[in-house]
Amino acid sequence: MGRGRRIRIKSFDPTHQERIGIRILGKNANNPISVAVEGAAIVDRQPAEAKARYGIYAKNARLRLSGYFADGSDALIYLTGSVAVRGQDMIVAPEVGQTVHTFHLAGATLGRKALILNNIVRQTPLVAGNYDFRVGSSSIDVDAIHINDSPDFAGISNFKTAISRDGKLAGSAKYKLSSIAAGLSVNTRVTVIGARLGDRAEAFINSNQKGLVISAYVTSKNTVTVTYFNPAGWAVDLPSHTVTAWVWKPPN
Repeated sequence: MGRGRRIRIKSFDPTHQERIGIRILGKNANNPISVAVEGAAIVDRQPAEAKARYGIYAKNARLRLSGYFADGSDALIYLTGSVAVRGQDMIVAPEVGQTVHTFHLAGATLGRKALILNNIVRQTPLVAGNYDFRVGSSSIDVDAIHINDSPDFAGISNFKTAISRDGKLAGSAKYKLSSIAAGLSVNTRVTVIGARLGDRAEAFINSNQKGLVISAYVTSKNTVTVTYFNPAGWAVDLPSHTVTAWVWKPPN
C-alpha cells in the first residue's frame, strides 16, 4: 500500500483541464494509496471559472479526512475505484445555491464498513436534486456506509443505499391497527433498506401500546415484519401511528 508524505496545498490552477483540488490515485484495487487530508476553511468563494470541479478526487485510495471541506463545483469529494474512507470531526459546506454534492461515488467499490463518518456536520443546505451521497454505477456493500454521532448530517442519497446510523439501520411506516381480540396478534411490514435475514430487529411506536407486546424480525431483503400481540383478556384498538424498526448487523 502506498503512503503519501506530508503535503500542503498552497494554490490551485483553475486553467488545468481537470480542475481538481487534490487528486489521489492508487495504482489499482490491490495497491491503493493511503492519504490523510485535513481540510481548511475558505475565506472567500471563488468565481465560477476559478473553482475546482472536485475538492478531492480519489481513486483506489484509503482516505482519512478531518476538518473543513467546501471546495468543489460538482462535488466536494469524488470517489472511484476501490475506496475506503474514515472521516472524523468533519464540517462539509457545499456552496449555497449551487449544484454541489457532498460525496459523489462513480464507478466506486465499497466493501463492508468502507465509508465511516464520525461527527460530521453539513453546514449549508443542499440544492434540490443534490445529495450527500450521489451514487452512480457503483458496487456498495449493504454494510458499507456508517454515520455516527452526527445528528445534523442528513446523509441524503439518490440511491436506495443502506446507511447505518450509530450502529443501526432504520425505517418507519404509518399504520392503523384494527381491533385485536384477546390472545391474538396482527402483523405489518416496515421497509428497512439494508436489512437481511439473520440481522437483529426491534420495533417501537409513537403511541400508547395499551398493553400490546410488539416484536420484530427480518423476514426478507429490506423487510422487517412487526407483530402486535394482545395478551390481555379484552380487545385492544390503536389509533393511526408511526411504527419504527431498527436493525443491527451481526458482528464481524
